[in-house]
Amino acid sequence: MPATRQDLIFEIGADSPFPNQFTWAADAGALVDLTGAVIKMEVRKNIDSAVILTLSTENGKITITNSTEINLSIDAVDVTTALNASLTRFGTVTAGVIEATLGDTVISAEGYLASYDLKITQTDGVVSRLLFGDVCFSQEITQ
Repeated sequence: MPATRQDLIFEIGADSPFPNQFTWAADAGALVDLTGAVIKMEVRKNIDSAVILTLSTENGKITITNSTEINLSIDAVDVTTALNASLTRFGTVTAGVIEATLGDTVISAEGYLASYDLKITQTDGVVSRLLFGDVCFSQEITQ
């Protein structure tokens, strides 16, 4: 199964990105059990540049709940204007849509961009690239 593109918004001075939780479903739709898996997300200025930020199960910035939910957690002190100052790409990302009865809300942001990918190493040693996309480091999320 190929990796899925999912852009993220890291709001400068705020905790956690949007969206901050994912599940992995197999081709048949069953959720994949992630118990014991090592999950790592590397953020880079560009796809082929050095890592500028790492979230992982090893550093506690990624946790697994209910054996199938991947939770990203980052502290506001990690998403700083100094980190933002090293970036050169500027643009807008749409990170999701919140569906509601009276109308959907599109969550997007404008800011400096970096690239990321999220890989999972399962207990049997198989490595899967689950997600990739842009991270927008933003001062403001628009709806």
